[in-house]
Amino acid sequence: MSLLKPAKKPRAPKGVRAKFYRVHKSVDLHDMIAVVSFHGKMPDGSKGKDHGRYIAAQTVYWMTCIDALCVVMDFRDLEYRWGDSILGALQTIDMRCRDQWSDLGMSVPVKLLSSQKSSGLLSLVTDPSFFFSEMDDAILACSRDVRFWMDN
Repeated sequence: MSLLKPAKKPRAPKGVRAKFYRVHKSVDLHDMIAVVSFHGKMPDGSKGKDHGRYIAAQTVYWMTCIDALCVVMDFRDLEYRWGDSILGALQTIDMRCRDQWSDLGMSVPVKLLSSQKSSGLLSLVTDPSFFFSEMDDAILACSRDVRFWMDN
């Protein structure tokens, strides 16, 4: 008898999907910045638990694929009202990259884009420095953070 059995690949939860992007090469350290956008509708409260795990997994996956040190998470097209599932996703990302940033006394640079659709994020992440209204501003902030990391 084998103690190992095949597992099915996890499916994306209904209602949410991710898209991955690369940053244009004109941006300093562009290859160290991951951008992931999320689309659809996140269920409220604990019903969104699997969706939060999906968001974490997709973000960490893309960061790992391109060896990124910073991430822009675009929630402008995700309907998110309330619950703490996305907070768990942010904690997962922090754990994945903590070693690279802790020596500098910094948290992992995560930049968030939100809209009226995803206004529930504002109750979870209360530090306004995480939020950006424009993608280019978030990318340039990531570039500055990664440059600081490289220089120190």
